[in-house]
Amino acid sequence: MTLLTVWPDPDLEWMIRPWAVEEILSDVDLYQTQGQERLDAFCRFLRTLGDTLQKDVSVYSEGDNTYPPMMTYDAAAGRVSFLAPARR
Repeated sequence: MTLLTVWPDPDLEWMIRPWAVEEILSDVDLYQTQGQERLDAFCRFLRTLGDTLQKDVSVYSEGDNTYPPMMTYDAAAGRVSFLAPARR
């Protein structure tokens, strides 16, 4: 499978995997998004990407590509939402 790795912040690695034409699926190491400043930077990046491509952007916890994603940028609503259910 093709993989694209992007660093929206020097210490934040975001991995993208092609999945479907209508959405971008990706994962991120949750430890790299800790702290409000880093989380804000990542959310700005998701918004810029989603708005530019006019597509939803789904983000999974690193190594976990089961549905639903932990967070998503909804291009129609223009916002990032956290969806992760509590771990059992």
